[in-house]
Amino acid sequence: MGMVVTSNGDGTPGKFDAMIGLGSNAAEHIADVARKVGHSYVDKVYLKLTRPNPYEVGILTQAEDDVEPFPNAIHDGYSRLNKSLELPFAQALDACGHVWCRNPSQTGYRIPLIEPGRTKNFFPDFLVWLDDDVYSIDTKGSHLHEDARRKLVSIRPAVDGGTNLYVRFVSNGKVDEGGPTPDSTGYTAWTFKPSGDARFVHVDTLDEAVEACLKPNL
Repeated sequence: MGMVVTSNGDGTPGKFDAMIGLGSNAAEHIADVARKVGHSYVDKVYLKLTRPNPYEVGILTQAEDDVEPFPNAIHDGYSRLNKSLELPFAQALDACGHVWCRNPSQTGYRIPLIEPGRTKNFFPDFLVWLDDDVYSIDTKGSHLHEDARRKLVSIRPAVDGGTNLYVRFVSNGKVDEGGPTPDSTGYTAWTFKPSGDARFVHVDTLDEAVEACLKPNL
């Protein structure tokens, strides 16, 4: 089968129309150019907060007998937190006394993920309000380290300044540029600098992990 390459963007015949074969050198060249254009776009695009139309935390419907209470959360409590990391991290977060909430997956606050060929959304596990800033924290398991790496982008503040949004990750055990260390203990709080370089802080307790996550200069 062949494909038509047209010089017009509206689908109408163009002066330089030509039939090329799928898998031919010409087709591979066009695909390569398209990939380079996509990567160039992703390299230069950035996200910025907008002042109008702020996000509003919604009401959660949960079974009362399955809700873990949290005094400092926006909601009375949360259910279905996994016990491996989400629940103990939420307990440590609540103990800090800051206002926070569990962010519902697929329906809560989302951050666009821009990558070649597609755009997805990142739903962080937790949102924390501290002074004028918001911290989004995701409790990824160590085995998801590489998956989480692509999620973080440098988000610029709104034009008039004010609120900053910081994205943080927390993993079980010790994690660094090489990935998770097998059979390691403690926790790792990590993020990415505007340069794209990763910043990892390994700590012994979740209280220390929460403290590290809530620093602008992690």
